[in-house]
Amino acid sequence: MVAGKEPFVKDVNGELCFKLEPALHGRLFGGRKKTFTVTDAEGNESEAVLPPGGFAFRLFGRTLATYLNAKRKNTYGKDGVKVASYLLVYNDGKRVEVPGPVVPSPCSHHLREGRVRTITAVLA
Repeated sequence: MVAGKEPFVKDVNGELCFKLEPALHGRLFGGRKKTFTVTDAEGNESEAVLPPGGFAFRLFGRTLATYLNAKRKNTYGKDGVKVASYLLVYNDGKRVEVPGPVVPSPCSHHLREGRVRTITAVLA
């Protein structure tokens, strides 16, 4: 349950949106900074840094997704933390900040098309 049951949904206007709803225990969010190697869809390697309270996974086999959970709380249940904002970094280096728990169109389409290199979700 890393991304949630339905990461892609339609909004009230029928537009495609993206919403992460993880069900992760707080213990999964590391207590120390970690550095690791990431390989992109073309086979290029780069170094990535996972800060304390971070959890990373590969989304759709091509986008590096990271949760930042500074309090290291569960992401489920009555007291669980939820996504408060996103940072998308595109393959060309463009950065887009999205406030709130939902990534609207057209960014949601870009995620699905593989045009986003990394997505960071801040949990609060």
